[in-house]
Amino acid sequence: MPKTLGRVNIQLQSDGGVAATPLHDHDCSMIRAELAALPHLQSISIAGPGAAACLPFGPSLATTFTQLTSIRLGTITKGFAGFAQCLTQLTYMNIDMLYIADENAPQVIADLAALQLKKLGVASYGPPQEGAEGGISGPAALGALLGQLTSLTSLTLLSGAYAVADVAASLARLTGLQELMLSVADVRRPTLIGDVEDSESLAEAIVGLEQLRLLSAPAPWFGSGYAEGDQPHPIMRLQAATQLTNLDMFWLESDSEKHAPDWKALLNSLPDVKLGGELAALKGQ
Repeated sequence: MPKTLGRVNIQLQSDGGVAATPLHDHDCSMIRAELAALPHLQSISIAGPGAAACLPFGPSLATTFTQLTSIRLGTITKGFAGFAQCLTQLTYMNIDMLYIADENAPQVIADLAALQLKKLGVASYGPPQEGAEGGISGPAALGALLGQLTSLTSLTLLSGAYAVADVAASLARLTGLQELMLSVADVRRPTLIGDVEDSESLAEAIVGLEQLRLLSAPAPWFGSGYAEGDQPHPIMRLQAATQLTNLDMFWLESDSEKHAPDWKALLNSLPDVKLGGELAALKGQ
């Protein structure tokens, strides 16, 4: 590759678009050597499993890429703290998938907060709940820490276990957020801990994100509504989220028709919003 190259885009995937298994050490070493020979790199994008293993280790990361200002990695699974501390000159960073062990969450989030992180996809579980069968996890510490990442414009919670109130409080601090994905449809459902008031706080936090344009979320984040009385379902507070341009919700099934959201009223209140998934089908009925 030309020594003056300023941008590199590496795709660690098969031709069919299916994610490949992580590369062997020898392959990663070859990529590391090729990258290390490009002292003028300003932007690196490596998509796919094992992306971080293709970069130099430790302090040499910063000394090798002194002009690097933008990086995007498919996944990081090990050694994140050292990785982050070596790239404090970054002005733009994306991480598509970062699994954070609960006990490491405070340090990892502190490291991330020191960077100009724009996009983050993350998963985290808390410790097993006492007395719970099947190893059900308690809420991850991550939920209450995400609010430190104030440079974020895009956040995806890929899976995990979260206290709804913690996530709501964090979201209220992420005032520059433009895209929010509270889980994705083709992964394991998140474990959610919270009551109806917590679900209302979550909806209110979303409404308060004035720059938010895309919201994708499973309906269970907003709870099952009040057991008694005629108070509206917490999800109905999204009627005020008129800043949205795209809304996608899934897993719309309700425990009881009595406490189900008034989907028709919700959709009618957002006439200019592009609907995705189950909501689009619901509007067409």
